[in-house]
Amino acid sequence: MTKTIRYVLCLVVGIGFFVSNAEAQFVNFEETWKEFLADNKTIDFSELKKPSKDLQIDYLKYTLMYATKHFCAGEIRDAEKLIREIESFTERLYSIIPGYKDKFDDLAGKVKAYHEVDNLWRKFLKTGSVSLAELEIENAAMVCDKGTLAKYFFMTSSAHYCDANIAEAKNDFENRVIKLVDFTSLKVEDVPGLEANVNIKRQLFTNLPKLGKAWKQYLDTGVSNDLSFELPVVECYSIPSMKEYVLRAAADVCGQGAVMLDKINKLKASNSHPIEPGLAEKIEWLEGEVGQQKADEALLNEAWRDFMPDNELSRDINFPFEYCNKAAQVKAYVIDGTVNFCEKGQQRLDDIDALRKAENPTLDNATIGKINDLSNRLKNSEKDLSKLDFLWKDFVQNQDTIYGSFQLADFYCDKIAQVKSWTIKGHFDPCDQGQGYLDKIEDLQRSHNLDFDEELSCRVQRLSRKVWWCRYIELVLQARRETHEERERFGPKSALIMKDDLNNDKLPCETTVEYEPLGNIGIRYVITTYLCQDIDLAKMGDPEYYKKIATWVDTEVLQKYCEESMRCKEDFFIYLEGHTDGHAFRGARYKESLEIPEGTPYTHYFEGEALEKNTEREITNSLKNNMELGIARAWSVKQQLDFMGVPITIGAYEHPKEEKGGEYRSVQIELNITNLLLDFYEKRLNELVEESGIGKQPDDC
Repeated sequence: MTKTIRYVLCLVVGIGFFVSNAEAQFVNFEETWKEFLADNKTIDFSELKKPSKDLQIDYLKYTLMYATKHFCAGEIRDAEKLIREIESFTERLYSIIPGYKDKFDDLAGKVKAYHEVDNLWRKFLKTGSVSLAELEIENAAMVCDKGTLAKYFFMTSSAHYCDANIAEAKNDFENRVIKLVDFTSLKVEDVPGLEANVNIKRQLFTNLPKLGKAWKQYLDTGVSNDLSFELPVVECYSIPSMKEYVLRAAADVCGQGAVMLDKINKLKASNSHPIEPGLAEKIEWLEGEVGQQKADEALLNEAWRDFMPDNELSRDINFPFEYCNKAAQVKAYVIDGTVNFCEKGQQRLDDIDALRKAENPTLDNATIGKINDLSNRLKNSEKDLSKLDFLWKDFVQNQDTIYGSFQLADFYCDKIAQVKSWTIKGHFDPCDQGQGYLDKIEDLQRSHNLDFDEELSCRVQRLSRKVWWCRYIELVLQARRETHEERERFGPKSALIMKDDLNNDKLPCETTVEYEPLGNIGIRYVITTYLCQDIDLAKMGDPEYYKKIATWVDTEVLQKYCEESMRCKEDFFIYLEGHTDGHAFRGARYKESLEIPEGTPYTHYFEGEALEKNTEREITNSLKNNMELGIARAWSVKQQLDFMGVPITIGAYEHPKEEKGGEYRSVQIELNITNLLLDFYEKRLNELVEESGIGKQPDDC
């Protein structure tokens, strides 16, 4: 009984505690809701317990409060998720909650403003410009998200600045953006692009007062010297940057004038604001200063480009010798000292040394190279002249050549020395550069009315002979090319005609005719008669067959190209080669004697080697091996062709045992017409010589 009473008492106490705690939580929830409706910015949501979704009124209140909390913390995805949760309920349901719909609509409007600001910010980061009209976004200035407020007021400041309203721009930046960035929990690095843009604006508004002071001093005194600041360029309102560039140019017009004017012109191209008279006047002054510099340097650069390849000027260019750009002034001295080397070389080198010590200009490699060239020429001019005198004596003594390596200067003040130098160089490369040196010698002789002594005149004349010979060889090569083209046109075509003519019904085996070029002007025809059946070697072939070959050579080949002298037939020879296949020799006897004398010379082709041999016995009615069979085949054809009256040699070709059959049993007749196109070639060469106008080779001396 006692235990029962104790259990009842504990149950009553527990129920009382639960009811008390639930009432406390309800009271806390409702108080928080009231503070939320009253826009209390310091509400603590951490003690709130999420109601069950079945308790729709409390659940809607809880969801709206936390959606607002997430939004103000910049957690837009979480906020929008809870907004969609609210929208899943009917408006009729949450409209019965006092103040709920207004609060919900306000949040939705600010979320909409968040996205509009964010989209505009992305565009601003790309273009760098925004207008006040674009910034008329409802609720944008009322959003609780600090990042959105920072972006919005930064763009507002930028829009005012672009409209040249510097006071408003500075006010929005310092009293809105800077307070959010420097004095709130906003992490500026979390907002894309904000940190860099804020740093630029800080620099801008810090240095604008310095610019104003320096500009006023410059207008009053004409002196620019306070340039301890640097403005970031804001292209939509670039007047301050233009002033800065004018100040920098005025402080160092030689060093900075052109660079600053170029920057100003780029800003003017996109400037939409009126340029105040004082600034316009100073820009006009700067244009005049830079324009004259550019005009002077343009003349110099034109001369420098002309000068660079060969250290000469092809025409007179009247450039000055004083420049803001001291590197340009050095170039002017280099040109003058080099072009007028003999008269001004040393003077201009002294001027360059003095200028480099005083100004220390930065010179490019090309200029330094030209200075070194001038210096070296001055140091070595006398030495070069002495060396040339020594080389010239050696050149004359050795019949227009010099043994061993040598080097000549490019230029000599002494005109006769210059001619000697060009003469030596021309003799050593007459084909590629000889004519060029002859032209230079002729021009120098004519322009300076030079008289050459007999020794020099002779060497110049011999150079002319070499140059003539080079041009003649070019014509020879051209004549050879055209002769070869003619040969390639005629040779294959004539071989095909001969092949068709030789392969008639009376011929039991196939005959092929191949064309090959021979030397520069010759033709070789290879007539291959295949031995497709057993033939009595003593009677091999029809005499008419060989007469047809001879007639074809005479009428269709020689008479096409030979003149009356028949020089084309000189060095015409025939080579006959008897081929045996790889079958083992089985012996052969003939009724009529072959009558091949002992000691007859022949070429023996066997196992990849070609050996010159003589027959070791007289070959008559019997043969001992394939080699003698090959000789016999060639000899039989020789007897048929001896009537042509040209030298004939023979050979035997033993094919290896792997090569068997009729395609390896044959007699090859090589007609070697070595000088067939001699007359054609010489006639064409004479025509080319006549057309070229080179005339006869100059006389020797």
